[in-house]
Amino acid sequence: MENKIYGRFISGVGSEEPADSLIYDTEFDFKNRTLFFRAKLSEGVEINKDSGIHGRPSKDLFEFNGKVQGDFVSGTIEHKSGYDLIEKGETFFLELKRDTGTEKFYSPISPKTKNELEKYLSDTTWRPSW
Repeated sequence: MENKIYGRFISGVGSEEPADSLIYDTEFDFKNRTLFFRAKLSEGVEINKDSGIHGRPSKDLFEFNGKVQGDFVSGTIEHKSGYDLIEKGETFFLELKRDTGTEKFYSPISPKTKNELEKYLSDTTWRPSW
């Protein structure tokens, strides 16, 4: 069996329904404890000079580069437009602490496999196909 990292990325942008997606292009270096992944989703409608006055669905690409140390995952996450992948996006520092006492509070499911996670996401969310 091949070791794979899978998960769900959620981006809350102020609405009742946060945008979410499966993570992909995951890389974990066990020796150096480094972690990389991407997530594609749409956080809503964007209106700018390229979209016209009626806007268009946003294409949001997130790339995480970080390190796993004990109960912490920390690193940077870059948020950029999927319409212009060459342009540099906004970069934020992120630090997450594992808290086993509240895991079930934050996650309505505890998938054991990637298939279980994909089924849950396909039943509950719309994800862009770009």
